[in-house]
Amino acid sequence: MSMPNYLKVGDLNSDELFNWLIEEEDGKSLYEMVLKAEDTGFTSGQNMALCPVLLDFALSHRESQDAAIIEPTCLSAIRTGMSMIDVSAGMLHSKHDNVWRIIDLLQSSHPTNTTLVTAKMLGRIFEAQLPDRLDQHKDIPNILCYIIKSLMNEYVLSSSESAAMALCSVYALVAIGSTNSIEVIDNIRKMDIKWFKNRMHHKLCGLLKKWDKNRAEDPYFDFLNICINILEI
Repeated sequence: MSMPNYLKVGDLNSDELFNWLIEEEDGKSLYEMVLKAEDTGFTSGQNMALCPVLLDFALSHRESQDAAIIEPTCLSAIRTGMSMIDVSAGMLHSKHDNVWRIIDLLQSSHPTNTTLVTAKMLGRIFEAQLPDRLDQHKDIPNILCYIIKSLMNEYVLSSSESAAMALCSVYALVAIGSTNSIEVIDNIRKMDIKWFKNRMHHKLCGLLKKWDKNRAEDPYFDFLNICINILEI
């Protein structure tokens, strides 16, 4: 169903915007709604319903060649959709479709590159919602490790885009509580690219500051300290 012309996207309240995002057919109005959703507060129930809608929007539109119009909307859909994920509600359970949506969004080689913003949002999810235990999540860390391995080369890292992708991917891998991070961090130390090692150290120290007061007796706290200490050798 398409929104009638007499309605304006900018005038919709959160409930109206939710309903139209669920029902709207593809077109200019839908793109405007996706952008508006990024600055709109929804209920937890609406978040659970909208998250897959927005991630599917990004997946289905990233192939468009009209990047000037589509790319900002796709990236907005990813930021909003992933910010709606409640880990405690099982929205990243290994059998949940959201996991496979995120893995797909981490794939590159599309007209709109969704990889960087997806990795960045993964880090933000687990800044706010640390896993209950180390290695709680398996599938997403596997693809992050694959991405990181492809980037761990001083010539590749000389590109600012590749360096940003590597930093975000490693940060997300640590934040998600994957013990594979220890080997990855040690490889960064061995590469001895000083600027990259320092940036990574700074980012992980920032994560530590977010959580040390609440997680001082938690195995995750020890794990995070190990990662930081490796970079200080």
